[in-house]
Amino acid sequence: MSSVEAKGLSSVEARRMLAEYFELDVRRPSRLHSAILSVAVRMAVTFPDFHFVPFLNLWGLENLRPEDSISHLEDSMSHLEESMSNGGRAMSGESLDRPGRPGGREMSLVERMSRAYVYSLLFHPDEHLETDLENVMASFISKIGYSFSQTSVTLLATRVALSESHGNKIQYAFLIAPDGTEFITPIHTLTQYTNSLTHCTSQTPNSTLTHYTYQTPNNTLNHYTNSLPRNNSLTHNNELPHNNGLCPEEIPERLFNCLLRTTTKGTVRIEAAIPSSQPVSEVFPCTAGYVDHIDRRHHHVHIFDNQSRHFVASHHALPSPVGSPSSVASQSSRGNSNSGVEEILSRWPKEGDFVDFVMVIPKGSSFKSAIINKVYAHENEGSEAFGYRRAKVTFVETERKYCSWELLPSEEPIIETGTTQPSYRKGYISAQILQQANEGREESLPTVGTEIRIIAFLKRGKDGQKRPFVAKVEW
Repeated sequence: MSSVEAKGLSSVEARRMLAEYFELDVRRPSRLHSAILSVAVRMAVTFPDFHFVPFLNLWGLENLRPEDSISHLEDSMSHLEESMSNGGRAMSGESLDRPGRPGGREMSLVERMSRAYVYSLLFHPDEHLETDLENVMASFISKIGYSFSQTSVTLLATRVALSESHGNKIQYAFLIAPDGTEFITPIHTLTQYTNSLTHCTSQTPNSTLTHYTYQTPNNTLNHYTNSLPRNNSLTHNNELPHNNGLCPEEIPERLFNCLLRTTTKGTVRIEAAIPSSQPVSEVFPCTAGYVDHIDRRHHHVHIFDNQSRHFVASHHALPSPVGSPSSVASQSSRGNSNSGVEEILSRWPKEGDFVDFVMVIPKGSSFKSAIINKVYAHENEGSEAFGYRRAKVTFVETERKYCSWELLPSEEPIIETGTTQPSYRKGYISAQILQQANEGREESLPTVGTEIRIIAFLKRGKDGQKRPFVAKVEW
């Protein structure tokens, strides 16, 4: 049970009370009817399993009063909202309203309703108002910084950092969009709904708490009340399943569906978020890479792709046999640090392996991170996925057993994409790489003029200069 539920009404209890209200013969529009909408607004931003769109269909947007567009003033009707919401105490739904007030003033009921609607689109993306009402709502939400295109934007959490402000330590999460745009938000934004939501959108139409459909005035209310439990006990059959939430170690390399809002200063920030069920590889681009180095001290895997870009994968981003990319991290956080590290090390690729990985490339930053999808079981498969370049041997040193090469005219030069680094068409193959190419056969060296296939990319040398590095050669 979440802290909100512990302090006030649960989602099921609130909906039962709202359903009982709709059985009353109440004049509409009226102050009472608007007060009921205010209660539902608070429920919508507090409980992900609260279906706000069906409620609006019942409530009727035509019942909005001119007064509902004016900033809320404390009056006697607020006591009704408080008593229904939390026995006279302000609940977290109200505190959630305050950060979103435009211009530093209290939000009007219409503005709070609009905000609740975009929250509902985050929690239940398949639920929408009819087209004409949707157009009306679009004008409402745009006035407070929202847009329909930003109600469920998928972002990838890359890391968590601790910051201190005015003596308070706050943990922030860094997230990135597929286009490289970066966001920073307190981790509370990513975890506040994980205790009350597994995946609302995964519920089937037959689920107790899912969609309410409305066809005629007679079956509208029946369908709403039939979707609620008939007793006062709240069991797991009555509510969406709970989980244990996300600890900070489980946030990196996880996708979140985020509601974005543009502030009055033009800054786009994350207003709310829920974990996404999509695989990262379906949202971010993937490619083949070569594992050049493994830093076991810092638990980093250094990878190069065919465009000479350098990526770093952390232990969070390694393939996990149990499904969750951060399962080992969560074990370590619970005290099994030694066994967790050993499991991490056992699943790491080896230097010289080829991997398929997700590319995470932020705008305006030279640091690129990776999430490894798989290690290619067969080296030839990985080599072909990475991509060979055709070249010819131009020189052979038989005593020191190395050679030089030059790309064929039909091959593109070797460059690092996205930089102004110089391009190369020539380079050397070390004795070590030539020796590896001779494994399983009689040792020999290619002759001058021999056509070869190389796996090559630019790599920084000890002098800081990037030059072609040949990781594999065939002839």
